[in-house]
Amino acid sequence: MKRLVLSVTLSIILVMTGLTCAFAQEEITLSLWSFTDELTRPIERFEQMYPNIKIELTIVPSEEYPSKLKPVLRTGKNAPDIFTGEFAYVKDFVESGFWATEPHPLPYKMPLEPRGADGNPDQWNAIERAILERRSVRNFEDKPVPDHLIRRVLEAGRFAPSAGNCQPWQFIVITDRELIRKVDEATWATVNGLHNMYTEDEQVMNRAPKDEANPGMYDERVANWGLGSIDK
Repeated sequence: MKRLVLSVTLSIILVMTGLTCAFAQEEITLSLWSFTDELTRPIERFEQMYPNIKIELTIVPSEEYPSKLKPVLRTGKNAPDIFTGEFAYVKDFVESGFWATEPHPLPYKMPLEPRGADGNPDQWNAIERAILERRSVRNFEDKPVPDHLIRRVLEAGRFAPSAGNCQPWQFIVITDRELIRKVDEATWATVNGLHNMYTEDEQVMNRAPKDEANPGMYDERVANWGLGSIDK
């Protein structure tokens, strides 16, 4: 499973790298370090997609990987453009201080201390605390969400602001794993198609007359990830 995730992750990284380098006409060579040869197939597919970009794969034995990787990353001399690493490597790099996040040129700024109308220190209220302590969670346990928690989430959503508090919501809860998988695949196909449509210069230029003919309407080129595309 770790190797599968690693291969998928590397594939995504390579595609993103390819999108960045694809506009270059000359041959580009990127060096890649890894501790496994199971990345050969993703690299082959990448080079088929981007024929002007070549990947030089260097396989370092697992037991030597951290000790050889650290010096080149520290000095930048002969460092690979891309390198893979298991969680254990990353954990070791962070805990040993090699990838220390402080000091940082943009230090994290804590929220201003709460104060009352008289200027004296005060306590955060429940809403402020919920906002300030909010976190984005992207790692989830592989087990169903209990029904009672689903009901509580739906009840909180029901009380979202609505005109006249009419609460015209309709919620659909899907717990079947196979159906979730199918929805995920269908959604990804649609979103990926929109992404490609609005990030390709020719597609964006073709949409310009339609969007400019309706002043006051939202610009689909921006609303659908077209931000940053060429639009003249």
